[in-house]
Amino acid sequence: MTRPILLVLLLALCALALGTERTCPYCHQKYDPNVRHYDNRALNNVLYTAARLENYKFTPAEKKAALRIVQRESDGFVTMRCPTSTSRGLFGLLNRTRRDVGIVHNLCPVCQTRSGIRYIKQRKQYQGSFTRALRYHLRRGDY
Repeated sequence: MTRPILLVLLLALCALALGTERTCPYCHQKYDPNVRHYDNRALNNVLYTAARLENYKFTPAEKKAALRIVQRESDGFVTMRCPTSTSRGLFGLLNRTRRDVGIVHNLCPVCQTRSGIRYIKQRKQYQGSFTRALRYHLRRGDY
């Protein structure tokens, strides 16, 4: 009689661990930690949410440039990690850069996008523009 009960409890715990959404402690947005890759549709939602939290206005050209930077840096993988540097996440930011913009790296795509927006806003040469950052990125390979 205890075996069926244990089996049911074990299955319930596995279901909770595999399919649960979590709330990010930094941005308070829900995300699924099991999702490692975001396609363009999902990234659009993430960009919109992060822009709202950062009071950033995306024009269609800016949004397209931001998506292209993400595509070139991580191909939409939140777990992307460069083997030769500390570059991580959707925007491929270094550990020091993330610390400078005040966002802790985690698997939350909204936090990763917020750090990308803050970085673009802080770099004087980009003047808060993802299109300028993309032009620089296409010329130099980094941004």
